[in-house]
Amino acid sequence: MDSARNLLQNIFFDIGMVINRHTSAEWRYTEKKLTHYNIMFVYDGEGVFIRNDEKRIVRSGDFVFYRSGDSRSISTNPDRLLKCYGVNFTYTVPIFSNSTGEWSLEHEELPIDFITNIKDEYICEKLMSLFDKLFRVHISGIGLKNQEERKIFVDILDLYFFSVKKDNDINYANKIRIESIIHYMTVHFAERISVEELAAQSGVSVSYFVRIFKGITNQTPITYLNNIRMNKAKQLLADGCSVMETAEMTGFSDIYYFSRTFKKYVGVSPSLYASTPMPGGSIDINKRRNKN
Repeated sequence: MDSARNLLQNIFFDIGMVINRHTSAEWRYTEKKLTHYNIMFVYDGEGVFIRNDEKRIVRSGDFVFYRSGDSRSISTNPDRLLKCYGVNFTYTVPIFSNSTGEWSLEHEELPIDFITNIKDEYICEKLMSLFDKLFRVHISGIGLKNQEERKIFVDILDLYFFSVKKDNDINYANKIRIESIIHYMTVHFAERISVEELAAQSGVSVSYFVRIFKGITNQTPITYLNNIRMNKAKQLLADGCSVMETAEMTGFSDIYYFSRTFKKYVGVSPSLYASTPMPGGSIDINKRRNKN
């Protein structure tokens, strides 16, 4: 599911409708052919959901997905009234071609099962919170509502893809633990940081920390830390800092080790990167520095 989570970085979503549905005993819904995509999260009660020819009993904690073109039929259990959030949406994947300099719109199917039961209670609680937030933003009419809706919706799908990873160590509690460590890295990247120190902050053994960090980020802690440092280094070099200054400001005491690391992660040496014009202009770095 890591490829699916990466896909979310490139998708453009358009949110059509967001509902928080509390059904009555007689409630039922049928649509022969959807013209949009739909996800639902059931947080109480029980119902019968049909997608095309597949019929399933759906209960609290179930995440439901319908594709554009599907037929849909839903009914509630009159003794356990269905309560769920629902989102109608469409999406596309904008692709920029470096060769032509033009954008094209492509389509990739979201790898979501018809019914997924979310077993982690912490993830269920977070999904509830995100769906509720999305619903409130949708009905609010606030400025930049569409952008806020898209952000929350991506968080919902990202959490879904995270929840279906097949690893007992990859749970929501560990996700929060690693996010806290990543925040620490972004603040203290210029300091000496060891894996042992990060594991101690997490309250787990080094081996377990490395395992859950890699399971959640697909990178080792040191690789992740170096990526943070290299992103900062690129910014500093673009702003006119020398290679020596940049090395010191990103936590490297040895300029040669910094240069080797920079080339490994960025693909070119820091001096070559610094001398290359930035996109959108060809301002000389020394002139840019003198302006500051």
